[in-house]
Amino acid sequence: MLGHWEIPAVRMYRSRFINIDDLGRTIASITNAKRILEIGCGDGAVAEVLCREFPAASYLGIDVAPTPGRLFRGDLARAEFRSIRSADLLAEEPEPFDLVVIVDVVHHVPEDQRAALLGDAAALVAPGGTVVVKEWERGSGLAHLAAYTADRYV
Repeated sequence: MLGHWEIPAVRMYRSRFINIDDLGRTIASITNAKRILEIGCGDGAVAEVLCREFPAASYLGIDVAPTPGRLFRGDLARAEFRSIRSADLLAEEPEPFDLVVIVDVVHHVPEDQRAALLGDAAALVAPGGTVVVKEWERGSGLAHLAAYTADRYV
């Protein structure tokens, strides 16, 4: 709906809640991954940062949404996006990933399915690899209520 203003608007909105550049630098400081999986990649914002911070890595972003990575503007020769559940990817028996990232996804998953999602992440990471989970925590107050409502329904 916002046309060429969509990406700047999304970035401005997201920056109220997370600095994904800092997140990418922090992750890069703890691992030197060559194969990266992001579970719940959404529009591809974190993918751009991970591809920049890990210039020699291949990246796979998965999401249950029909158009994962739709706003990604990075190198598509190194990045792939698929509309697939983590359990279905695991069933394909892919080569393990050095890094599995889950950013602000767990609160969208029904409580009775969260352990399975995290189990999939653990099963998809290579021995000695890294799983990073960054999750939003609902707090009290009007600001948190507004953020939670926007995250769930916008």
